[in-house]
Amino acid sequence: MKQIAGLLALVIGLAACEKERTEEDLRVASASARLETPELYGRYLGTFSRDGKTEAQVSILFRDDNTFEGRSDNPRYPVICSGTYNQQGTILEVDNVCDADDAPDPTLIFDGTYTLTFRSEYDVTITRGSDVYVLGRMQR
Repeated sequence: MKQIAGLLALVIGLAACEKERTEEDLRVASASARLETPELYGRYLGTFSRDGKTEAQVSILFRDDNTFEGRSDNPRYPVICSGTYNQQGTILEVDNVCDADDAPDPTLIFDGTYTLTFRSEYDVTITRGSDVYVLGRMQR
């Protein structure tokens, strides 16, 4: 009986050590992923869609001084003028200087907080709710 109790204590102790190592591995992997997030600098071309229906061709230039400018082939949506942006890993904060009168629906202005999903160093999806920008960076 003492052998079983000792074996049980050993198994529980090993399980606790394994859990600590796993949590540490996750923390290191998470920090590593943040370090590997590409920067947005460059000119991107692609599409905008809302609810998977509305689509327009868009172009956005993200400069290394945290300013941007862009346009859409559709004059009504999305409204991309110019302004500033701040990228923190996979979070993009955009401050667009467009006037709300420029859009029939103010939510169609490229402005606010977005999530970045990098498919590669050159391809990114920018999302907020049902708004999706699928963009590819132009290479020199």
